[in-house]
Amino acid sequence: MKKIQESPPSLRVGWFKVAISKVLKREFGKVKPYCDVSFVITAAVLSFVFLGYLAGVREGTVISAIIIGPIVRIFKKYLGDYVDLIIEK
Repeated sequence: MKKIQESPPSLRVGWFKVAISKVLKREFGKVKPYCDVSFVITAAVLSFVFLGYLAGVREGTVISAIIIGPIVRIFKKYLGDYVDLIIEK
């Protein structure tokens, strides 16, 4: 039997953000925080709907959703071509 190899879910979400930035023709570092915050809000809402309480979303999740995009922009400023290679790969 042939085994199907799959990429981890976190990689799919990352490529989804890259695709959105390309479709909207916006810089990845500007699109990423909006995507991340919308994912956190979705996770929180689904947690309340299905579990009745907030699970899996804490302060670290919210903070990282907000600040990772600007950090990517800083790295891109100093390491432009290398960051572009990673994002577009």
